[in-house]
Amino acid sequence: MSQRGRPKVGQRIAFRLPDPLLAALDARAGAAGISRAEALRTIVEDALRAGDDGVDRAQIDARLALSPARRVETMARDARRLAAIRGRAAS
Repeated sequence: MSQRGRPKVGQRIAFRLPDPLLAALDARAGAAGISRAEALRTIVEDALRAGDDGVDRAQIDARLALSPARRVETMARDARRLAAIRGRAAS
């Protein structure tokens, strides 16, 4: 184990990221005071631990933080946008 309680860093992998995604990663790592590699390890660990059930919990939490009236307004706005994307009028 390392000093931080994590297993020793293992095999190196390489992949490419688009510039905007890399900038966002670097910003997140900088804000946390960690390296880009450490940020990536943390993000991957969190994603694997959480699994992918298709539920955006951050979006749910953000919506629940709104007042009921604001939540309904937001849902109506999103429905209109989705209908526009699909080429249909929203009711």
